[in-house]
Amino acid sequence: MLIGSNSKYLLKKTQAKARMFEYDVPLEEHIVVEEEAIKLLLIAIGSLNEVSSVVIKSDEVDQVRIDQKLVSDLHFSATFFDSLITSTIDPSEDYNYYYLLGAASYYFCDYVGSSRVMLSFVDEQINVGGGGFEKGVYQILNGSYQFDEIEPLAQLFEREIGLMVKEYFDFFQTGIFPDFQRNLQIYEKVLMEGTNRESFLCGIMVALIKKKTLNSALNLLPRYSLVPSETWKSKILDNNKLA
Repeated sequence: MLIGSNSKYLLKKTQAKARMFEYDVPLEEHIVVEEEAIKLLLIAIGSLNEVSSVVIKSDEVDQVRIDQKLVSDLHFSATFFDSLITSTIDPSEDYNYYYLLGAASYYFCDYVGSSRVMLSFVDEQINVGGGGFEKGVYQILNGSYQFDEIEPLAQLFEREIGLMVKEYFDFFQTGIFPDFQRNLQIYEKVLMEGTNRESFLCGIMVALIKKKTLNSALNLLPRYSLVPSETWKSKILDNNKLA
């Protein structure tokens, strides 16, 4: 995914549109960016989808590393999602969706603080037609597991969502890693049988699970210290630290 100078120019126009709403500039004096913004939206979604796919298929076992060009593209996407909400260019879409995508984008860029800010605007009862995957992404980013909130949204993939989310949160209690290979198979199943939005959000969820567990203290501290993993595991789990 290459984000060139034209895309960056369109982003600046979208940000300018957002500022016009911020400062109560009369609507008749606003610049027109609606059609151009849709092009950027496709680029932003494509960038997030590409990074999710890279993480899912990565062979890394110590920690997930993302190419800096992809990180740069993804930061562009996160900034765009933020500006798109403020500009009210797309009033037909539930802004919870864009906040969630922005939070995920910032997290993959390692802008954890910005991710938390975006996530704070997401309704806990988020439902954007993602078959329950949107709730899974929200709970993984937020660090709060409540499957009874996912179940009503889940349709075709209720069992798979419940399994992946529970396994992720169990990791921070037991130190047992999620089954990344099985999660990949679930993702491929959703690609074949699910809607475009379900597939997109499933990819984000599977990638988040992999990045968050591989980049966790439970995984990294034993690898980069001379202290045995069992010692670290007991210390971390006793203190219930999720980082």
